[in-house]
Amino acid sequence: MAVREISVDQIERLKLKYYELGGNVYEEAVPGTLGWGTTIMEAEGYKTAVIQERYLNCWSCWHSIRFYNRSKVPRKYRQLMDDYPTIIEERGW
Repeated sequence: MAVREISVDQIERLKLKYYELGGNVYEEAVPGTLGWGTTIMEAEGYKTAVIQERYLNCWSCWHSIRFYNRSKVPRKYRQLMDDYPTIIEERGW
């Protein structure tokens, strides 16, 4: 499975697309330091997108994206999606 680089503008557009499709966006399920952290997006009939912040140095980072079939999302990401309401509550969002 290929990991691709994605820009912040592309993340914003993809996030809007998943919202328009009636999907869920789990923003910063794992907090980042400079960017989006680990963000997961899912919608019925579409693949699940996992975006991760990748460290370059103390001033910059880049973001990778990987798509999964809904039935093949790794357990650690499925767990983050299941725990997301608790994560948000703990952060006070």
